[in-house]
Amino acid sequence: MSTIHFVCPNCSKSMDVPSELEGQQGVCPSCKQPSLVTATTPSPQQQAPQQQPLQQQPLQQQPLQQQPLQQQQPQQPYPQQQPQQPYPQQQPQQPYPQQQPQQPYPQQQPQQPYPQQQPQQPYPQQPTNNIDIETALQNMNTKNKDYYRQQFQTINNSTGFQASFNICAFFFSAFWYLHHKMWGKALVLFAVSLVTGGFAAPLIWIYGGIAGNYDLHLKYVQRKDWW
Repeated sequence: MSTIHFVCPNCSKSMDVPSELEGQQGVCPSCKQPSLVTATTPSPQQQAPQQQPLQQQPLQQQPLQQQPLQQQQPQQPYPQQQPQQPYPQQQPQQPYPQQQPQQPYPQQQPQQPYPQQQPQQPYPQQPTNNIDIETALQNMNTKNKDYYRQQFQTINNSTGFQASFNICAFFFSAFWYLHHKMWGKALVLFAVSLVTGGFAAPLIWIYGGIAGNYDLHLKYVQRKDWW
């Protein structure tokens, strides 16, 4: 019975095994690990002891346990690739619609000139009983015509009551009205003074000084005896 030299790849234990075990799976008696039995050439150090071999136990007492070779699982075939769907053909691009020719803007009608405004008719002057200032000064029979002429012109240029100061009318009040023939206003001033017992005299003086020239204008220019 021939033998081969075998070195365990797990524990490096060298041993001689029957040549029939070559290429088979066995269990190492030293490390108890399974390994594939292959023939190896002993090294010089391992050959030296062969001249004086040690008494080895017969291998038949501890036969190697053959491990059945594991059957390789059949390789699963790769799944067949699905045929690639062709890319959808692009639809031919529709041509852009042609732009309609732009309609010309309508010509603007010439602007009609604004109608000329008719000249405004002046308001008809209301008839008055006014007389000119010079005639009024002659009727007054006064020596201070320049002063009253200026005061009457100022009153004519204004509207409504125009206050001015007359020193003679301030001090003589009702008597000054009598002198200028304004009888009605003079009687009213005397009556007010008598009814109030003279307490209204300061008010009468102030009224005569401020409104004396305007009352003269009412009397001699506007021809009014009362207010």
